[in-house]
Amino acid sequence: MNLDELAFVNRQLAGMLRDGMPLEGALRGTVKELRSEALRSELTALESDLAQGTPLGTAIDRRQFPAVYRRLVRAGAAAGDLPGALLAAADHFQESVRLRRRLQAVLVYPTCVLAVMLGVCLTLGLTQGSMNQALEGLGGGRKNSLPMIPALIPTLLSLGLGAWLAALLIPGLRRWVSWRLPAWRDSQLAQLAETLGVLVRHGCPLPEAVQLVRELEPDSPMAPELANWEKRMAAGATKISEVAGGGDRGSILPPLFRWLVAQAGDRLGDGFATAAAYYRDRARHRFDLLIHGALPVSLLLLGFLVVQQFAPILRSLTMLIDSLGSDGGGT
Repeated sequence: MNLDELAFVNRQLAGMLRDGMPLEGALRGTVKELRSEALRSELTALESDLAQGTPLGTAIDRRQFPAVYRRLVRAGAAAGDLPGALLAAADHFQESVRLRRRLQAVLVYPTCVLAVMLGVCLTLGLTQGSMNQALEGLGGGRKNSLPMIPALIPTLLSLGLGAWLAALLIPGLRRWVSWRLPAWRDSQLAQLAETLGVLVRHGCPLPEAVQLVRELEPDSPMAPELANWEKRMAAGATKISEVAGGGDRGSILPPLFRWLVAQAGDRLGDGFATAAAYYRDRARHRFDLLIHGALPVSLLLLGFLVVQQFAPILRSLTMLIDSLGSDGGGT
């Protein structure tokens, strides 16, 4: 489902509800403008259930919306603040989309650079013989061949590209990497804190919120840690410092995350929001450093390969032009 369009729809619905329009009519008016077929069919089915008298909580659970969205809608309906819950869902999904797009940009860029560099090496290696013959012809039979590309360079590039593609395409490896590389880990922590914060701020008890987040990504490296949170809360832990288990060995949750949440005291929703903002900003900063740092380095490496191979051609062409000029001057 297109989360960006879902966020846009929620903003529209919240505005219509605050203007006094019934939810069924707001859904009917919003569906007409949607491009996503999946979202249109789900909202149409939801409007049909509501028109038949089905309670909103029951109707929303029948639909294939994200679990966080369904929980927020139920909480908003129960608290009598459905527009507020819809706006919170819109903010949550828009921030998720922004982080995902930035992450995709950072992931795609190294793939393109490695692929181009490997392509240049392989192309020059395959055309080495014919280019050397052309150079000898231009130089009047004198030996003036291109320097050979060390086999280690394309080998390392192939291994690097293969490892990078494996980290992108294999789900288990991608999840493992995303929680251990600094910039990616910060984005995951921001997403975790954002989801927990928006749920807790809209009436979801912390044990239920933790369980929901754990079920969203059961294979995530964070899932066992969240399961331990649930066990501690079931045993009577109430403070986030106790729930998060600051002394756990091998925990992938930084102490700073616990500290940022704990500073809010009983206002856990605000604490998670603070942690989300901090790690979101830090992830953006690190992603920008990666992009701006990788660009000049990759251009220098690529330029070195090109200059190393084509400098002899330019030298031979210069020698040929000089010889032709001297011959013309002699006649």
